[in-house]
Amino acid sequence: MPKKFIDNTITELAKSPQRGEIYVFDLAGKLIGYAISSNYWSISVGGNYAAVDELFVDVPWRGKGIATAFIAYFKKYAAKTSVAVSLEVGLKNKKAQRLYQRLGFRDEGYKFMISKIK
Repeated sequence: MPKKFIDNTITELAKSPQRGEIYVFDLAGKLIGYAISSNYWSISVGGNYAAVDELFVDVPWRGKGIATAFIAYFKKYAAKTSVAVSLEVGLKNKKAQRLYQRLGFRDEGYKFMISKIK
């Protein structure tokens, strides 16, 4: 992820907190991961949905339940203002796909596509 994208995200969320949040995973003062969420309105889900836009756990801490605990927290927290939670996962990242499926996420049959204009 380019540093500029991260800097822009931090600046935007500080300026417009309704657009999303940044979560830091800290263990005894050590940064072990983070997540960034975004809020969207979607006609296909009938309301606001909270998207996990980025979820990262440092390699030594993977497989220890950190992502699972975050998703459980995030779903409960998002339920206050959203009707659904979504996330993106790489097509080749089978391990993450299995985790997210165990946590209740399902492939809706859509393919995420993007056309950069700048």
